Amino acid sequence: MSTEIVAERLLSAADSADPDRAARLAFRAFVALSRTADSHQMLPFLARARKAHDATRSPRTELIYCTLAGTAATRAGLADGPDYLDKALRIFDQNAFDDDPVLVECALTAALTLMRPQEARRFAPLVDALGLAPVDRARLLALIGAGDAWAGNLVRGQAELREAVRLAALCDSLDVQAEATSWLAKCDALRGDLDEAADHLDQARELAARVGSAWVARHLPECTVALAFARGDHDAWVGLLELVVATDAGVTAGLQHEHRWELATHHALAGRPELAATLLAGGTHPPASWPGGPVLPAWRAWILDPDSPATAAALTTALGQLTRPNERLLAARVAWLLGAHHGRSGRRGEAARLLEQASAGY
Repeated sequence: MSTEIVAERLLSAADSADPDRAARLAFRAFVALSRTADSHQMLPFLARARKAHDATRSPRTELIYCTLAGTAATRAGLADGPDYLDKALRIFDQNAFDDDPVLVECALTAALTLMRPQEARRFAPLVDALGLAPVDRARLLALIGAGDAWAGNLVRGQAELREAVRLAALCDSLDVQAEATSWLAKCDALRGDLDEAADHLDQARELAARVGSAWVARHLPECTVALAFARGDHDAWVGLLELVVATDAGVTAGLQHEHRWELATHHALAGRPELAATLLAGGTHPPASWPGGPVLPAWRAWILDPDSPATAAALTTALGQLTRPNERLLAARVAWLLGAHHGRSGRRGEAARLLEQASAGY
């Protein structure tokens, strides 16, 4: 059965349910469509959850409403999304909801949408203890695996994503299988399992097509970028990175600025400073709280003048501010770029220090 029909039936059932059950049905409808729907398609779920919350004002319905409101707003690029999601997590933490699968999934969704992937780990014991049906376990395990990988725990994340893919395939849950397989492909590439990454990319494309998931298709180019980079296919990597920047991919993981800065670095070091400057002129600085936010201003200054000792020193200093789990890969990458440039310029001591720092980070 298509995810659209499932969601419609759940929303129809919500119309005649009591407020608490109506809110839960609205969230389940959102879950059914979350891997295929665009942000505007979430509005009916949000309206049902708001109506249920207004009728009861209970912590359970408020948690569901805040999760849906925050997720919809964040996907639509609205500024109030994080406030709703922060409130959802506070409600979860202040109440004994650990044994409620719907509310656990709400809190896990809120944490990842807030780009706090390291928090996914705390939900793993709760999911293990819930005794979920395989289809529900596949969905939540995919989120936890994505969070672990995103936070830099690639070994654990890869294992969890593989299990999520296996369970989703057994349940014929193609939307979950498509999303988890696409995440697994990127994880494989970053771990150096290149043949598996290519296979999983092909599978993710086919699954996304079968289920009609524009959501999965939209972030597949990020996975192909990682694979081309890991393969050392420089020309393909540049071409794919241009596609990713042009389509503003990476928004949900906070990577859109990183992609643009990476492409600008490539052009600057290849002797095309005007093109690098044009790329940077098209991108704004996110707040320091954004993943990579502490290093982006110094990185921009270095891209615009890579041979300046002052910009190199400022970028080296800024690297020390990348301390969050979801900044581990970026910290290694920027150290590598800076160290390699020092090496090409004959500054062997600085090059050795930064390249060793990058290697240890990788």
